[in-house]
Amino acid sequence: MEKKKIGVIGCGNISGIYLKNLTTVFDNTEVVAVTDIVRERAKEQAEKFNIPRVAGSNEELLAMDDIDIIVILTIPSQHYPVCKAALMAGKNVYMEKPLALELEDGKELVELAKAKGLRLCVAPDTMLGANVQTVRKMIDDGWIGKPVACHAHLLHPGSESWHPDPEFLYKYGAGPLFDIGPYYCAGIAYLLGCVEEISAMGAITFKQRKITSQPLYGKMIDVEVPTFLTIGMKTEKDVMVNMVLTNDALDTNFGVCKIEIYGDEGTITMEAPPYFDGEIMYKKKGAEHWEAVPSMFCYKENSRGVGVADMAAAMIHNREHRLSADMAYHTLEILCSVLKAQESGQTVHLKSRYERSQGLSVGLKVGEMD
Repeated sequence: MEKKKIGVIGCGNISGIYLKNLTTVFDNTEVVAVTDIVRERAKEQAEKFNIPRVAGSNEELLAMDDIDIIVILTIPSQHYPVCKAALMAGKNVYMEKPLALELEDGKELVELAKAKGLRLCVAPDTMLGANVQTVRKMIDDGWIGKPVACHAHLLHPGSESWHPDPEFLYKYGAGPLFDIGPYYCAGIAYLLGCVEEISAMGAITFKQRKITSQPLYGKMIDVEVPTFLTIGMKTEKDVMVNMVLTNDALDTNFGVCKIEIYGDEGTITMEAPPYFDGEIMYKKKGAEHWEAVPSMFCYKENSRGVGVADMAAAMIHNREHRLSADMAYHTLEILCSVLKAQESGQTVHLKSRYERSQGLSVGLKVGEMD
C-alpha cells in the first residue's frame, strides 16, 4: 500500500488523537516529522508515536523534501500564516478548523492553493464520520422527503472545567462560534445545501470566567467574544435553520449537541457533527413511534485524521479529496457572516457556493477510503 508522508505542525491538546490515528489506523499515511513552538511537547509526541524526526521550527519542517502533506494543528490565530507558509513551500495542506479568522485571508489561501496546483483541506473531518454520512444517505435516499427546516443547538457550560489551557477559547477566533460552530455550519451546508442568508444576535454573558481545571486552576479569563448566539439561516434549497450556540448552559435536558431535520415526509434527529457517531432517530410521517437508525458507515470512533487519509487517497488515486477548499471557504463565510449579522443587526447575504463531493461507500472498512 502506497503511503503519503506527513509532517505535523502543532503538538498540543488535539494532536494526540491525530497522531494515534495517522500512525496506527490509516493504511496510506506515515508521519515522518513533527514540530511545535514548545520543543519538549514535540519530542514527547515523537517518542510516544515513534515518529523519527523532530524539527526545530516550522521552516525546518517545511524544507523537508520527502513530506507530501503538512498537517496544521496550531491555535486558530496561526492557521493563516502557517498555512500560507506551507503552500508557499509547495506543500499540500490539511488544517484544523477554521480555514482562517478573516474572510479575505481564507480567500487568499484557497486561491494560492489553486494557483500552485496544491491540495488544501480543512477540518471538520467529522463530515466523513458515520453519523453525518448516515444522515446524508438518509436524506439523499428520500427518508424524510424534501427537507424544509432544521433546528440545531450546542448547549454547553464551557471548556474551562476540563481543558488544560482554555483561555484562547474565549479570545478572538474562538468562542462557541469559531470553536464548535464550524462543525454545525459545515454540517448544515453539507446536509441541506449552501447557506444563502444569515441573521444573528449574540451576547457576552459573563465578562470573566474562572478556570477550574489543572494546571491553571483559579486563573480568571477575560472574555472577548460572544458566548451566546442565536442564529437564523436560509439555504440555497430554501431550508430554514434555527441554531443556538452557547458556552453558558450549565445544564440541559435537551441534549448538549443536537440537530433535528424536518422534511415533508418525516424527521431525523442526530447527535451533532462534533461527533463521529451518535444516536440517530427517525420518524416517518404518520408513524406512531420513533425508531433508532444504526450507523451505516465505518468511522464511528474518534477518527480525527480521516480527512488527511482521504487527501492521501485522493493523491494516490488522482481524484478530488472530499473536504474541498471551497467547502472550507464557504464554512468560513458562514462563520464570518454570523459575526457580521450579530454586530450589524442586518441580514447578511452570502456569495460563496461549493459542489458537494461524493459520500463514502457503505462497504468501507476502518483504515480504508476507497
